[in-house]
Amino acid sequence: MSRASAEIGWRLRREHWGQGYATEAAAELLRFGLTGAGLDRIVSIRHIGNVRSERVMDKLGLRFDFQTTVPATGQPVAVHAITRQEHGAGA
Repeated sequence: MSRASAEIGWRLRREHWGQGYATEAAAELLRFGLTGAGLDRIVSIRHIGNVRSERVMDKLGLRFDFQTTVPATGQPVAVHAITRQEHGAGA
């Protein structure tokens, strides 16, 4: 059985932070990915210490999955994820 997944992310200019744009846009992409496109799982990766992105992920229902490092830079990152079943349970 194939487990199709994709990554979701956001990058906004500082003057647009805190206005809900990332949460609103990502919520629609999650909905489309997990229902319209039939993905089984969506992940999102953030730099350790990026509490704003962590807050967006929490609002979207993504849960912390694991911590790793970016191979090219050694930068520590946290991987968050949500499955189709988890997303459906929150709807």
